Amino acid sequence: MVNRIEWIDALKGFAIFTVVLGHCTGGALASHAFINNKDMILAIHNFIYSFHMPLFFSASGFLFYLTKSYNKYKVKVLDLALMYAFWTIITWLMKYFAGNSINYPVTFQTLLTNIYNPTFIYWYLYALMLMYLFYSITKIKQIDIKALLPLAVISCSSKFLLPNLGIVTSAVYFAYFFALGGYLINSENYKKLNKYILIPCTAITSINIYLYINQIILSSEIQIIKDFILSNAAIIICYYIFTSYKQLKLFNLFGFYSLHIYVTHDFLVAGTRMLFIRHNLENFPLFAIIGLILSLTIPIIIGKLCSKNTLLNFPFDPLNTLKTLFPSK
Repeated sequence: MVNRIEWIDALKGFAIFTVVLGHCTGGALASHAFINNKDMILAIHNFIYSFHMPLFFSASGFLFYLTKSYNKYKVKVLDLALMYAFWTIITWLMKYFAGNSINYPVTFQTLLTNIYNPTFIYWYLYALMLMYLFYSITKIKQIDIKALLPLAVISCSSKFLLPNLGIVTSAVYFAYFFALGGYLINSENYKKLNKYILIPCTAITSINIYLYINQIILSSEIQIIKDFILSNAAIIICYYIFTSYKQLKLFNLFGFYSLHIYVTHDFLVAGTRMLFIRHNLENFPLFAIIGLILSLTIPIIIGKLCSKNTLLNFPFDPLNTLKTLFPSK
């Protein structure tokens, strides 16, 4: 992991851990499995989904501005587009041949729909493409508080004004968190986080945990604002923890291979869940542990093996693979 910032890898590693756990809970709820643990699954699911993708987008924005990717955005966007196309087709094929044995069977229309409105887990890659384009074309090369506040208003408003526009709603909402990552890298604002900022953020997070555990239902409007505030609090807590404590080596490994985990883990989570259902195993904690272990370790092994072979590495680094296979004269 030479020339990498370890705490950023650790932060990304924690973010991808929550993504995998979120898909464990989401798949369990969608399949109506583990009925005896439904309340616990729902509480974990709702809490994770209230902040885990904002955290992921903030890390992406942090790296975007750290590496000044706005200077090479065309290459980045093309790389993301190739990955999105490859994994969308692979996922569609597997779901198509799996038929009705999966939670959400697909048709040819599903594949066409994913061209303009992603329905698989790879919507993140699609949204990331849009953000790379927006922040590069508009030449927003530095995020300060004057830029961040209007984006916060637009982000919250998108949930009210654009509730059913699919990837558009998601991209507009998460664009703020992408920018938040840029703000934290600007003048190294992430280094200015301290325990005094941590106190209200921890209080906000604790209140939300209480609400989720007790399944206290709020109006949709309040829920949107609450989750927005929680996401900001959770991001600040995570940045503080991972910049202050350097001993989280396991998360470093997850972060280094976060792309491999992201694009492949859903197959492993779904496969594990189907085995549990087929054998009438109703133990969600056991499913979550096994699902997490398989979904976090196997992609790392795949990543290590594929990095040694140019052609095999295409699904994870398509543009460099093509350049290696077909070098320009």
